[in-house]
Amino acid sequence: MLLLQEVNTENFDFIGPEYDYVVNTGDENRGTAVIYRCGLAVDAIEKHPSGRVISMKVNNIQVLNVYLPSGTNHRQERENFLSKELPFFLRQDMTVY
Repeated sequence: MLLLQEVNTENFDFIGPEYDYVVNTGDENRGTAVIYRCGLAVDAIEKHPSGRVISMKVNNIQVLNVYLPSGTNHRQERENFLSKELPFFLRQDMTVY
């Protein structure tokens, strides 16, 4: 499994037929992607509208790919995201809405 950040493309078909992927690119190209081997049981996929989070269950294990704003000038934005947005993706019940 490969977790990517700063993704700005929706198409990873070039990786070959033995892999599948989930991509989430937001309005400002703040994207994340998860590449995984075909055949894994993947479900409960959720994406944050900003593109900064992909949450999914893989073989009944929750996987989160999070792309946080970096740098001291984004400290408040990062703290707000961690305290207000991320808890939704860390909840026990991952029912897709």
